[in-house]
Amino acid sequence: MNARYNHIFNALVADEDDILGQLAYAAYKRQKIEFIQAFKDKNGTDPEDKVLFHSTTSATGLASWKTTAPKPQSL
Repeated sequence: MNARYNHIFNALVADEDDILGQLAYAAYKRQKIEFIQAFKDKNGTDPEDKVLFHSTTSATGLASWKTTAPKPQSL
């Protein structure tokens, strides 16, 4: 498998009907973008891949995105 493969989507989204998982993935992406921007503002450059990977893929982080993702409202 390609070393550049990002496993986060599969870790958060069980299947195409997993709306909570998809919202958790959106929350993950938002946090990742915020981290990159803050890093760039502080350091004047984008973070290296290894810094970015370790800052956004902890098991605690994955669990928290599922618990803090906005819950879909019933129609």
